[in-house]
Amino acid sequence: MKKHPFAFLFAAACLAALLVWIAASRSVAQCGSSTPDDENQQADIPQQVSGAFLTGSSRALPPAPAQALDPAFGPQIDENLARAVHDGDSSLLADTALQLAEGQRVLLRPHKELPTTGVMRMACRLAADRGDKPSLDRLAKAAQTCGDKQLGDEIRAAQKTASDARSPQPALLASVLDMPAETFALYRACLQDIRAARLADDAPLLKALADAVPELPLLSQAQKDCLAGEADPSPAADDELQARRTCAALLHATRSRGALLPRSAQVLNLLARAGTASAQAKRLADKLNAASRCYMDMSAMACH
Repeated sequence: MKKHPFAFLFAAACLAALLVWIAASRSVAQCGSSTPDDENQQADIPQQVSGAFLTGSSRALPPAPAQALDPAFGPQIDENLARAVHDGDSSLLADTALQLAEGQRVLLRPHKELPTTGVMRMACRLAADRGDKPSLDRLAKAAQTCGDKQLGDEIRAAQKTASDARSPQPALLASVLDMPAETFALYRACLQDIRAARLADDAPLLKALADAVPELPLLSQAQKDCLAGEADPSPAADDELQARRTCAALLHATRSRGALLPRSAQVLNLLARAGTASAQAKRLADKLNAASRCYMDMSAMACH
């Protein structure tokens, strides 16, 4: 049989096409399995975190993987508690306290770590401070249902004083437009940290914040004076043992979820990296983070 003169050329072309296809397939597979550069992947994280400070959102904070303090009550209890304390959300903290009370009623036992009455008292304090009457009304109904007369009396007293407006300080009323974005971010973060630490009675972190205030960069003396006034410790609770257990449980819950971490330390680190503030900012950030980590370990031991 006579061979076609182009048969050899056709076969060679097919072989070459096959080799090219195999090489291309291997290249695609290698690209698909490669790991993105971590620095490129995280290049915009400082901008995202800074934006979260300006908006007051805690959702930019990465959730820390942590086991639920009491799985029968559900992990959402821990998450809600962390968000409420971190953001000073009186409505969410009241929700969490009522969820604890309902879970205790259904399971016929208290939460293993979080004292329901203690969390309700904290919710009452925050709602009174925020003038949140609807949350106080809900807590009052829950106390009446539970038959806790002492808690009911405390909530009724808070309802009477919730409408009393505290005289605002001039530094708190400063317009955002009158200060640079970096100054506003640092001032807001410090104020939120101080109020969260006071709510949880986190004395070590509150002291570290108070000590850092005079050295904070970018802030005016009036703003520093305002923060120093906010950092005054809360009066001691009547039941010290119950208060300590509540605070330890609260801090263990919030810190284990990665929520109650000093936002001011993160802003200071950002300022130091950007060159907006001196190395002093980095030193202050390290002090605040150390105080936070130290008390996290202490509260975890106290809980267990």
